[in-house]
Amino acid sequence: MPRIIAGSAGGIPIRTPPGDRTRPTADRVKESVFSMLAADIPGSHVLDLYAGSGSLGIEALSRGAADAVFVDMDRTACGIVRLNLEKTRLAPKGEVVVMNAEGAVRLMAANRRRFGLVFADAPYLRDFVLKTLLMLDENDIMENNGMAVVEHHRGETPPEKVGRWLLERRRAYGETVFSFYVLASAVR
Repeated sequence: MPRIIAGSAGGIPIRTPPGDRTRPTADRVKESVFSMLAADIPGSHVLDLYAGSGSLGIEALSRGAADAVFVDMDRTACGIVRLNLEKTRLAPKGEVVVMNAEGAVRLMAANRRRFGLVFADAPYLRDFVLKTLLMLDENDIMENNGMAVVEHHRGETPPEKVGRWLLERRRAYGETVFSFYVLASAVR
């Protein structure tokens, strides 16, 4: 069973949606990714697209993110995110939106919401990486120093530049790859 790795909810196991429609990020992979993001998390506003169990966004909350919005179009997955937020005592900092990613991003833009960190763990091998980055760029919901962390299959190689997004680094863990994108104005 996956768990929250560190922070206020460290060690707490979380539930995942039933079946094989979601792929929970392995704990060892999550630990590695979050060690790379350590300086970016405290006080950040997080958007967790294609949230599944909410593992990535909840990990960020546990490590000091100010708040997080979890988006998934599957009602069962969103119910599990709510349960996981309650179990980790992070519910006051989380908002769960039952909607497809594109609709949710448009809604966030209409409400002038801004995010410093976006996690996108879209279905593998369906060209969602490029579509998601373009959608984020077109809707301008990112803070100036924002980062998008995209999980994808190693068979997908998203471009190094997508709109205003520039690939900062890429890390592979077997079949899973995390690509870290920053806005061109925030190149580190």
